[in-house]
Amino acid sequence: MSNMDSSIQINDYDVAEHVNVLLVDDDGIDREYIINMLSGNHRHQYDVTVAQNYQDALPLLEEHYFDVCLIDYYLGNHTGLELLKKINSLNSMTSVIMLTGADAEDIDDQALQAGVSNFLSKNTLTSKLLDRSIRYATHHKKLSVEYERLAHYDDLTKLVNRSLFFDRLTHLIKRSQRDKHKHALLYLDLDFFKNINETYGYKIGDLILKMCANRLLQSVRSVDTVARLGGDEFALILENISPKDTQKVIEKIVQAIEKTFTISDIDFEISASIGITFFSDETPQEPGIILEQADQALYQAKKAGRQRHCYFDDQLKKDIGKNRILGQDIRNALQKGEFLPHYQPQYNLQTGDIESFEALARWQRSEQELIYPQQFLDQVEQLKIMPVLTEMILDKACVDLKKLSAINSDIKIAVNISATDSVNDNLLEMVKSVLKKHDIQAQQLELEFDASALIVHPDETMNILDKLNRLGISITINNFGKGNISLWSLAELSIATINIDMSLIHGIGVSLPKEIIVKVILDMAKQFSLKTVAVGVETKEQASFLARYGCDNVQGYLYSRPLSIKDASQLLENYS
Repeated sequence: MSNMDSSIQINDYDVAEHVNVLLVDDDGIDREYIINMLSGNHRHQYDVTVAQNYQDALPLLEEHYFDVCLIDYYLGNHTGLELLKKINSLNSMTSVIMLTGADAEDIDDQALQAGVSNFLSKNTLTSKLLDRSIRYATHHKKLSVEYERLAHYDDLTKLVNRSLFFDRLTHLIKRSQRDKHKHALLYLDLDFFKNINETYGYKIGDLILKMCANRLLQSVRSVDTVARLGGDEFALILENISPKDTQKVIEKIVQAIEKTFTISDIDFEISASIGITFFSDETPQEPGIILEQADQALYQAKKAGRQRHCYFDDQLKKDIGKNRILGQDIRNALQKGEFLPHYQPQYNLQTGDIESFEALARWQRSEQELIYPQQFLDQVEQLKIMPVLTEMILDKACVDLKKLSAINSDIKIAVNISATDSVNDNLLEMVKSVLKKHDIQAQQLELEFDASALIVHPDETMNILDKLNRLGISITINNFGKGNISLWSLAELSIATINIDMSLIHGIGVSLPKEIIVKVILDMAKQFSLKTVAVGVETKEQASFLARYGCDNVQGYLYSRPLSIKDASQLLENYS
């Protein structure tokens, strides 16, 4: 986006050759005097319409547009200030200059506070002064309107921005209390849009955002609001609409967004995730709460696989309350350092030796209460504080690694890196810092990247994997076999190990297709000279199958549950 897009350009004071003027004055001599002044001006042509009083001016203002209104302060039973209020309600682009035969300072102050562009005395008025006042008034009005636009509209897409969106939502909530109508709020996010920006550049990304904005506008009614809240996030307010009609609008939006975008002969396929909530006089009246409901529904749509929509319902309402409390508890727990790793050993299938431990996050809420990841990780992701948790687990794992290394100098610890962490710009520096802090050799640490990171953020993930590998850290791809990682990307990756997804391991002895997939993965890993780890091994049948087809390492409840550092140290001593 160029700087020129956001500049205010007003040429020659932005006064047109023909200036439409409404003159409202109940004194015939004064009217004639002012008209003569305007007609004698040779720089601009003033087209003057005359109204003798307040009542005559009203229909003219409602039916016509005027660049400027010249209003006498005294209009019989009314004042010019009363007419000013009416003008402002009808057209924000019209400038108002107040005229009076009196020089009372109190009138001057009242006019200034009411928002007139200028206040002139008829006793000292000249043609030149009046012309200059009109030029300045129209120029400043246009500047004011342009500043107002910049304050309330997104400069790239020209859509309503976050500020005006909340203002409209607030007013609609108040109106719904009177008219009892039902309204819908849609929260829309473009799926994987960051990949487009980073692959093709922000210029292409901005063009797509502008095209999306136009398509959204074309998908709704003129009374509805389409706003850009930031990045690739949009919000839509659908006024006075039923759930059935809302569904129709959503289908129209989906079709519009998923229609191919063609830019510079390149076709882009885009999809969107949408969260929807309804509000009326019977629902919460806080704009922030309503948006939070739509956001929660959007999160569920993303969690379910993206490219879909989700409605906020009673279950999500309960979840919001729980998550709000849980979120605060998690933040407090991070400050207190209550998160710590437990360690599950990985055994060499051939020798039976313990080669490494996987550090698994646990929340030690109290001495008696240990909380498992499935109870807090989703909320950590939603709070966008996963990098904070990862750093804490990595830091404590390195402290424990020193203890385990004193028992077995060859032992390694593997720490999980989520898809969110893989695009954290500070990940590399954070790893370097923790290694230096605890005097740990890079070769002692393994980082396990979730396979989904290579699907969601392929370029960023491959880049960070390469940098970490050059640092000397061993890289593992976790949950392998669950996603759709191409063999070509696997060949390009700087990795040493693949962890076969637990769902495939549990299929051994149960599902022939899953057994075939496991055998294919093991054979493929040998071709790529990759180490294989079977995760979640629970039965001897699974272990026997894996040994038969050449799996290197195993990990699971058949061998050991995740252990505290104290118990992990004792286990390692028993094997040393």
